[in-house]
Amino acid sequence: MEGKQYSHKFSQTAYFDNTDWYFGLDYSQNCIDIINLTHQNFHKSLCFINDGSEGSIDVADFYFHNKDSIILLSNFGKIQIINFNGALTDEYDLNSEKADKWVEDELLSGIESGPPRIHYDDLSKNLYIPSYAPVYNTDSHYLSSPTLVSYNLKKREYEEIGSLIPEDIKGKKVSPIIDSHEYNIVKIEPSGNILISYMASSFFSFGKLGASDSLKLFCRTSKFLENNIIDFNGDINDINHQRNYQIQAGRYDKSIYLPEINRFIVSVRHNQQLKDLGGNLNNPFHSDFSILVLNENFKTLKEFKVPKEKYNFNKVYPHSKGVLILKENPNDENNEEDLLEFSVFAID
Repeated sequence: MEGKQYSHKFSQTAYFDNTDWYFGLDYSQNCIDIINLTHQNFHKSLCFINDGSEGSIDVADFYFHNKDSIILLSNFGKIQIINFNGALTDEYDLNSEKADKWVEDELLSGIESGPPRIHYDDLSKNLYIPSYAPVYNTDSHYLSSPTLVSYNLKKREYEEIGSLIPEDIKGKKVSPIIDSHEYNIVKIEPSGNILISYMASSFFSFGKLGASDSLKLFCRTSKFLENNIIDFNGDINDINHQRNYQIQAGRYDKSIYLPEINRFIVSVRHNQQLKDLGGNLNNPFHSDFSILVLNENFKTLKEFKVPKEKYNFNKVYPHSKGVLILKENPNDENNEEDLLEFSVFAID
């Protein structure tokens, strides 16, 4: 697995055929690497032609729905659906379709301006694609409002534009989200509900995908951040201040759902000093982080710290036996860069 540890910018896990699987998109090779976690071996790579010919695609993001439907999205508005064997089963070109209330530049800019986070709802057949996000100013605090474009794969047309923020967040004091794409969506099967985690805020919302009026606002609380929130206190356009804030400030990072035990999991990065004891600038991977466990009503059940500087707080995944975390941290002198190593933490 030479070099694979850092090449998978987008990744996902899935459980089927009594097996845990890991899927990682390798941008440089235009491939999806598939790892069998249960048997701890490399399964295969699904590689795609990108030469402009018919059927070729430059993959920017992917979504594993099931063995028959792996959805690929390019930066240029092309969608392909392949199966687990890599066979092409369907193809769409968003550029050639009628975009209700949207022009091509707006849609593509939304995809290119940050990591595409696509989601598929099997009931409605809607594919949700992120787009531009406006910023709310709430008492001198800023909160980005993610929005989605909804494309129906069955009808091959746009159906609606959904906001990912409930109305009742306005007027609340929240931490700023510097990057408008700093959020993640967690699908809850089979209800079709989603949990939207605003990473730099203690708030998150829960409801139906693409229906902002159904979203309800909740607040999670880490014991490590509860009374120790670092305020931004600066110009949101000051790049140096943004960098320092992102190094120092803790955040609610990756959220996942464990269907087997009906638990919500959040990785929490803790606050840290701007510089280390030697006077060198810290980086986010120096900070401690913990795993916060919530029940189905979003009440905290437990929180435990993960061993320092050995894991990646953003590479946290659902696993059939608990929480899977990539054992990869650039500050770990024993880190094996040519190995993909994971640990599974049991959750009861």
